[in-house]
Amino acid sequence: MLRQLDVPVAPQYVVFGMDSCRDMVDISAEEFYRRLASTRDLPTTSAPSAGDMQAIYQSVSQASPGAAILSIHPSAEVSGTIRAAVSAKALLPEVDIRVFDSRSAALGLGLMVLEAARMASAGVSADDILARLAVLRDSMRVYFLVDTLDYLARGGRIGRARHLLGTLLDIKPLLAVRDGVIEDCARYRTRPKAVAALTERVIEDVGGRSGLHLGVIHSAEPARAQRLADSLSAALAPAELLIGELGPSIGVHVGPGVLGVCYYVDG
Repeated sequence: MLRQLDVPVAPQYVVFGMDSCRDMVDISAEEFYRRLASTRDLPTTSAPSAGDMQAIYQSVSQASPGAAILSIHPSAEVSGTIRAAVSAKALLPEVDIRVFDSRSAALGLGLMVLEAARMASAGVSADDILARLAVLRDSMRVYFLVDTLDYLARGGRIGRARHLLGTLLDIKPLLAVRDGVIEDCARYRTRPKAVAALTERVIEDVGGRSGLHLGVIHSAEPARAQRLADSLSAALAPAELLIGELGPSIGVHVGPGVLGVCYYVDG
């Protein structure tokens, strides 16, 4: 979809020992989760450099002189990408670069990018697109289940859910991304109960409204993701439905077994 909409991407980096891989360029999600299962030491991640961002900005500016560049990024609370973007912007004062913090990640970010790209293709101004993104940022909902909190804890991305560490045993937490930070929403005894509660929460929240834009996210759980998507689609008839596997740079911090949703409702 990004290729069809001609949206350039600055890939994150995933580092296994001395081996640095660009997310979804040098390593696929399937290869990453297979490699993660067999490695003893948790890989690390790093954001694109200012040089990476500068190269993209220059390429876009040369292809479309005078155009505004909307640079849309994961939450600054969980990624250093925005710092790189701001640094690169300072190196190109002659280019109109707008750096936007989505306060989200995964398909929460992705749904915003797709909306911005469609609006840009329709000739909407940069100011109006940014105003729309600000609305989406406030209305975006991101909920997800993890098999274990170990990856979030070891990667330092556990946010306000830190109090759960060491207390859960086999309890399955439902987590949310709120204002760019991960926090605890509810806890369930079994995975099926957690998935059912997640489904019910989305259905109740949407409340029969039309114009639902829904993303179902997973890590190495395609069958479960499809079942969740089918269930929500039957109940809510979304205007847009995407199913996406979490890429390596997010997979490092959540591990396999994630199932979740990202969504907003127009109007």
